Amino acid sequence: MSIERFNENPILTPASVKATADHLEVAAVINPAAVQVGGDTILLVRVCERAREQDDEHLSSVIFDSAEQRVKIVKAPKDHPELVEVSANSYRYKGRTLLTSMSHLRVARSSDGTHFRFDAKPAIFPSNPYEAFGCEEARITFLDGWYYITYAAVSDRGVVTALARTNDFEQFHKLGILLPPNQRDAYLFPRKVRGMFVCRERPARSELNMPCVWTAYSPDLFSWGRYHMTLSPRGDMWDESFVGGGAPPVRIEQGWLEVYNGVDRHGKCSLGVIISELEYPEQVLWRSPHPLLGPAEPCENHGLRPGSVFCNGMVAREGGKLSLYYGAGGSTVATATTSAEELISLARASEPATAGK
Repeated sequence: MSIERFNENPILTPASVKATADHLEVAAVINPAAVQVGGDTILLVRVCERAREQDDEHLSSVIFDSAEQRVKIVKAPKDHPELVEVSANSYRYKGRTLLTSMSHLRVARSSDGTHFRFDAKPAIFPSNPYEAFGCEEARITFLDGWYYITYAAVSDRGVVTALARTNDFEQFHKLGILLPPNQRDAYLFPRKVRGMFVCRERPARSELNMPCVWTAYSPDLFSWGRYHMTLSPRGDMWDESFVGGGAPPVRIEQGWLEVYNGVDRHGKCSLGVIISELEYPEQVLWRSPHPLLGPAEPCENHGLRPGSVFCNGMVAREGGKLSLYYGAGGSTVATATTSAEELISLARASEPATAGK
């Protein structure tokens, strides 16, 4: 087996954490960033909260009002003629897209890598207009003595990539916007390449392009350029509709080893593997022809997004072992164990000439 799921999955559920207010409830805990700090495994989990009180006549949204510095519940009448495009997660009301939940990022800690407890308070919570709809999908990179956290800040201004950092996972410092709308799945590399910081990112789908992974360079973490399209969907394959960055890379002898997220034509989200060139990471050397992990277990096929496994956290262990932490079914967190050797073997099963874009 190239990967082994933990036999007690899911490891975190909505019942694992208390909501931030009595009028809210936790709808999902998903898509954790992950890092090892001393003897503890640290997850930075996306916690989705929605209005506790629901009624048959309205749709409710949770929004952070930065002017008043408080969370508000907004309701839209279900019979209103300007209520359109209703889905499980969002709707349009009077020309404005609203989400049915608001997310924050919260630390969960474990001494064994499988049994976690949430901190009592959020680590990163909405605090400004760019975060009015929430803070989502963190990635953690240890770089120059700090743990840098990239995350999606969501609002009616679009989805921007924000940056924060910590050195103890007790105090968190927001540093501002890293990338403009509409960017998701951004993360930093753990060292400079040719004297520059490196990040992966995924611009939003448009009428011309499918979701693809791009690579960019920066001298200072905030001025990004030298963009290269690095990874795109492959026709008639398991990742033909969407690709997005997963966890920050691990350096190996052959280059940079990464797990990424891919979606097929039926909406099933699975994990794949790439190896990119060490000094030119925009160049993919090998790319897995088959998924590393796809939705198979009950927790992966039931929830707010059934049929999905989504990874943005990977921890390197002793002996080349790797722990993957992933969102399961859009509602819970699960984990699985593999090795760098297994991922390299899976990626190198492809033909090098066709492994990249």
